[in-house]
Amino acid sequence: MPIADIVKYGVIFILWIGLIEFMTFKLGLLETGQWKVFSVFHIVLRALTICILAPLTEEIFFRGLLYTQLNKKFGWKAALFLPAILFTIFHLNGGKGWENIFVIIVFIDAVFYAFIRHKTNSIYITILLHALGNSIAVIERLW
Repeated sequence: MPIADIVKYGVIFILWIGLIEFMTFKLGLLETGQWKVFSVFHIVLRALTICILAPLTEEIFFRGLLYTQLNKKFGWKAALFLPAILFTIFHLNGGKGWENIFVIIVFIDAVFYAFIRHKTNSIYITILLHALGNSIAVIERLW
């Protein structure tokens, strides 16, 4: 995995996250302070799950197994978009997520992860970026 790829896609992702954070702040949708009511143990458990376990398992499944099989059968464009749609559905929030702007953001993230997977033929960068994005979301909930 070339370091140039990590830097290039990392910068693009950080710019994307910055834009999203700015937009959600300006629209009053930034979800801060939600976890202040939890115990330290609960916060640590959630943070480990969201920042490490989820990126690992989701990237292995969506950009690893699913992408690979769809790419073999239908080509890289189907492998880019079909897992992104499933990833988005997987991240819906109890039925109320459809009208939420975050559905669009999750879909764009998923397409971006799949594009990186396509360009680098690796899920390592997508795991790192997914973990970074989730870590920012965790920090917001503690802020």
